[in-house]
Amino acid sequence: MGSNRPFAPNRRLPTKLIFPLHTALRKIRTPTHPLFQPRLTFPTARAVNSPKACIRTDAIPMLYGRGTDSDFPIKPSINAVNLITACTPSPTVPSPLVLHRVSCHPLRMHLSALTLIIPDYDAAIAYYCDVMGFTLTEDIDQGRKRWVRVVPPGGGTGFILARADDEAQVAAVGNQGAGRVWLFLQTDDFATDHARLKAAGVHFEEEPRHEPYGTVAVFRDAFGNRWDLIGPPAGV
Repeated sequence: MGSNRPFAPNRRLPTKLIFPLHTALRKIRTPTHPLFQPRLTFPTARAVNSPKACIRTDAIPMLYGRGTDSDFPIKPSINAVNLITACTPSPTVPSPLVLHRVSCHPLRMHLSALTLIIPDYDAAIAYYCDVMGFTLTEDIDQGRKRWVRVVPPGGGTGFILARADDEAQVAAVGNQGAGRVWLFLQTDDFATDHARLKAAGVHFEEEPRHEPYGTVAVFRDAFGNRWDLIGPPAGV
């Protein structure tokens, strides 16, 4: 370990280095360890070279691995455990421990849209945009169908309006939640938006009520879908 000789690509790590490192690595192989960022997945032996296998690169001063971008020598050091991936032994891996240089690409995923089954494109656009105040962001003719996206005034997750094409889909119009409230429209100003929607002709099934999670009133849209309009809790 005190040697200054570079570490050759296929050279087996000294036994005195392998086993203390292997023992240490087993203790940090869970995503709850501080070395891992939240919502990042721990790379396995097969996934380590994938951009989806992501660990904190600021904790990796120098690592050695197989691949086109990793053919450079390093000195094996206990400091390299700041993160070294312990790989499952295989015929192609000569040592039980392989060091990898990993590029960190955070998993930037979010729910962009939900499909809302409707009987007619233009009728749905008119209702959600003119009555409920949504914004039409896409309307692309695809021949026998259209790609139509509407988003609420505050942005966020929108709807892909999908015209029902068969009996099963026609039966699902207004019933995607099986009779339950399944859409939740959050507002920072409940009183104003409640009054605006009511004046526009939206049918509310109840008067506003106060729950621990906020002020809420159930309404039903023109196609039968049940919604919660939710504002901040009373007194907030």
